Amino acid sequence: MPRTSVPERSPALLTHIPWYSDDLLCQLQTTLAALGDIDAHYEIERQRLEAQRESEPVASQKVTDLEHRRWMEREPYVQRLAEIHHRMMAAMTFQDICTAPEPQDG
Repeated sequence: MPRTSVPERSPALLTHIPWYSDDLLCQLQTTLAALGDIDAHYEIERQRLEAQRESEPVASQKVTDLEHRRWMEREPYVQRLAEIHHRMMAAMTFQDICTAPEPQDG
């Protein structure tokens, strides 16, 4: 039998058991994808603005306006992420409570 410094683990320990629902994971992925789409769209718009030849004050104001629109569009998704995070933490806490070992009387 070969020697190894890596302890053997049972197959049961290697199986990932999520502590959140599939629905919650789907919501998280959808929200992150929406934020990525928004960021990609506004990055393209920012690059387009930078390519235009305009005076500094006009260009600066357009970039400021663009960033404001980006922030406004992202805000509901950022709030949704906070809600999802709260639900995930609540699920994890509930799982910890349910799986905590019974206290031993000593």
